[in-house]
Amino acid sequence: MSFKKFLKALKANWILAWLITAVFILVSIVCYAEYEEANTRMKRVFVASKQTTALFTSNYLMSTSYHKDVRFNEDDTKQIVVYLRNYNISDPNKLHEGGVSYTLAATLAHKSTAEYELPREGDEDAAASWAAEEWNTRHYSISISDGTNITTLSGDTISATVGAYTMSDSVRQVDTYTVTFNVPLDSDYCVTLEATPTDSAEKLTATIGVASDQDDDDNEGWTCTLADNQAVSIDNYDAFNYIITGNGGTSLKFSYDSTQLRISPVFLAYNNLREEEYSGRTGWKTVDIPVQSDINSYDIQMYKENGSSPSWSNLNPKDTTNRWVEFEVVTQAPAGGNE
Repeated sequence: MSFKKFLKALKANWILAWLITAVFILVSIVCYAEYEEANTRMKRVFVASKQTTALFTSNYLMSTSYHKDVRFNEDDTKQIVVYLRNYNISDPNKLHEGGVSYTLAATLAHKSTAEYELPREGDEDAAASWAAEEWNTRHYSISISDGTNITTLSGDTISATVGAYTMSDSVRQVDTYTVTFNVPLDSDYCVTLEATPTDSAEKLTATIGVASDQDDDDNEGWTCTLADNQAVSIDNYDAFNYIITGNGGTSLKFSYDSTQLRISPVFLAYNNLREEEYSGRTGWKTVDIPVQSDINSYDIQMYKENGSSPSWSNLNPKDTTNRWVEFEVVTQAPAGGNE
């Protein structure tokens, strides 16, 4: 067809040509908008997952400061094992990129997580002065072993660097530290451990003490803590991290409002667990976790469900008003719940 004939045909069918052009432009705009929306959504999820998926983890230490009592009988050796990992146990095949270099420090502390101070001349705080003096006269101590060297808090040494360590970026690695308490059960003598990375990974910390196993405690030495930084706007998170630590009991029961939150399938598969309907509570589900002697920590990820908009109190398992997560220790094995 010659160019003149093409122009003549175009003039005769200008309405059809205009409609085809308009449809083409409209489809192009819609496709671009869908791409931009999808791209924005992927960015939002990716950024949030960087904030919430920790790949420098521990069975006792976490990114927010807290106090933990480990329970013993009077004749027990008051000793715990602290693990630091270059991965999250809920997804053990994903390692911290570039490895992790960190320093581990230990400081004598109160259960309030405040550091102890040695008595000073003219100290007006008689109770604090007496406690620090008793620490010296009774030769109490807390030691931390990395398997090669032992760092001991005793006498005037109430703060020390345990060491500087580097973890691989090519294989899973667990650094193990044995902490031995030569202090009375239920005393106020605790140790604050701080693992401070040199890169962008979050610092991990905990203040750990020892308590009598006979204490009346509803959760028998286990605690469930929301590990995310609550100073950050909750809108920045698409998922949330819970850390369960402790010992004792027969089974742990982790329950949640499944209309608002969804549990990580990786956590369930890795630990060979399953979620079940929570009898008598519409919309709630529960996971029964049998206590095992060689495991004293679980990391659980929970995701927003159905576009939910939680508050920090909704996510607090200790909140008594409108919590979406609950945790308890049962003393009898559940009927089913784990295969």
